[in-house]
Amino acid sequence: MNDLILYFIAGGFVVTAIIVFNHKKQKNKLNAFVMEAEKAPSLLMIQSVERKLNNIYGSLYDNGVRTEGEPNGKKLQLIQELETLETAYADKKIGLRDYNDRLQQLQLKTSKL
Repeated sequence: MNDLILYFIAGGFVVTAIIVFNHKKQKNKLNAFVMEAEKAPSLLMIQSVERKLNNIYGSLYDNGVRTEGEPNGKKLQLIQELETLETAYADKKIGLRDYNDRLQQLQLKTSKL
């Protein structure tokens, strides 16, 4: 009978140890997953940037299609600003959030054309 009690106690310790170690392992996996997700750009922000770019292209070019004629004046300045902004983002000189903010400002400027 005493041996049976010792086996139950030892089994209880083993089961408890397995549960504790598994919990720590799962917690570390979850923390790594959350940290990775925080570093990834937001899908909503990417969609917002795409919509702004489409709107800006539609305003600066004839419905998003570049024409043979050279734009002049304010339109040319905005096109150059857009190209500079796109180059800076492509070269990773600015982040997605900053790119989105600058596109918002550019979109406001193009809406005044």
